[in-house]
Amino acid sequence: MNDLRRIFPPELRELKAAARRSVELAGGGEQFQYVTCVRAAEISKYCSNSEDRQMRIDVAIEADREAGAPIIVGLMARLLGYDLVRREIAHGNQPMPSLEAAGAATSECLEVFQEYAKAMKDGKLDMVERTAVRREIAQAIRALTSIDEQVGGGGL
Repeated sequence: MNDLRRIFPPELRELKAAARRSVELAGGGEQFQYVTCVRAAEISKYCSNSEDRQMRIDVAIEADREAGAPIIVGLMARLLGYDLVRREIAHGNQPMPSLEAAGAATSECLEVFQEYAKAMKDGKLDMVERTAVRREIAQAIRALTSIDEQVGGGGL
């Protein structure tokens, strides 16, 4: 590796984690591959800490669009010392979240705990159960991110 690089291993690991979160929210690599120019195997490499490959910027934008939040792009901005602010919020035109949006987010969060409780009845968390819990978490994150943006948080 080039010693003159200005991006450090912990930042590269953060980018991998952001890619994983974004791809999960986008439906997982198997589903996301159909809305991007990259196949699931390559997407998996972008998300794996054991691979040196980083996600291409065009794919990162597509992943964040599918995820519904600037997860990867937001981290990139923070690594450069910036915060992303949704355009409507920057111009003071953001709508306040509706009670329906708050109710939906509450419901999504409750579903996380219900799925987790169901999965843990036997005291173990197998891969199918883990996937189901993580899917519920991704849906709750999406609902909460929507509210966060509406109240001026600027996303994740």
